[in-house]
Amino acid sequence: MSSACYKCCTDMDIDPLDLLFPFRMSADGKEFVAAHGLEDARLADLQTGAILMSDGKVKIQHRCQQLDEVGLCRIYENRPTICRNYVCTDRRGPGTCLLTSEVSA
Repeated sequence: MSSACYKCCTDMDIDPLDLLFPFRMSADGKEFVAAHGLEDARLADLQTGAILMSDGKVKIQHRCQQLDEVGLCRIYENRPTICRNYVCTDRRGPGTCLLTSEVSA
């Protein structure tokens, strides 16, 4: 399995209310948004390519600002808790993780 997959760092699923009212987010969510550089993102920019998910969340396309030019995490050792706890093999749908594809193959 590839340890360099970064597909989960190029989009994210988020409750639309958290985008409009960031104070609702958990500390982990706020840390993730800060790492992605989304604190000052314009809603109009995030709507481009957005997909409404069946669970009511919205998948937005946004490359984490912590990725280097080849897709490796610059802050891997200090990455947000939400990134540490993310199970990429559970990822489904458009933009499915490379690890998921390799596991199912």
